[in-house]
Amino acid sequence: IETANRRINFAIWNKFYKRKIWDSIRFPEGKVYEDLYIILQIIDKTQKIYSMDKILVKHRNRTGSIFMTTMLKNIQDLIDAWSVFENFVKINTPNIFDAEQLQKTHIQKFNDLLMHYIMCLSSSSSEKYDILNLISQELKKYEKTINIKSYRAKIRLICYMMFNHPELLRMFYTPCYKIYKCIKKFTCVLCKFII
Repeated sequence: IETANRRINFAIWNKFYKRKIWDSIRFPEGKVYEDLYIILQIIDKTQKIYSMDKILVKHRNRTGSIFMTTMLKNIQDLIDAWSVFENFVKINTPNIFDAEQLQKTHIQKFNDLLMHYIMCLSSSSSEKYDILNLISQELKKYEKTINIKSYRAKIRLICYMMFNHPELLRMFYTPCYKIYKCIKKFTCVLCKFII
């Protein structure tokens, strides 16, 4: 979804709100990715939205954060949250959203799940193969509605291998991804010393 020309994202933490907006809205209990569950409800209740270019908050991804943790429950919650989000858009098309925005929602969900699939490939989680299968099944639903041909070659290759030869993707991609992460970490450490 493009809200205010891509200036408003789905995160709850990077916004200021009037207190009354939260009178009837609550985060779902026991769920991760709770922002996706409620952000459209908040925007729907809002009459005016202002955005600014000035950066007031810095967001940092921690290694042990929910976003960076690969667990089956987290992925199930992510899929559920995207379904709630997607249904909100679908129900409100064409009143609030148009067909193009609905398609963008499908694409965002697809991209999000694909990213988690790639992260999970290098995971040592005991639930790894259950997670990969769950994400793969969910992504298969979008194979027809998403124009994968418009994606970059790397993404097209990952999608092709994931749908057709997942064992090869696990065999080749995981070691390459681990090497890439080591090089990236080494480069970051090197930059700190140089600067």
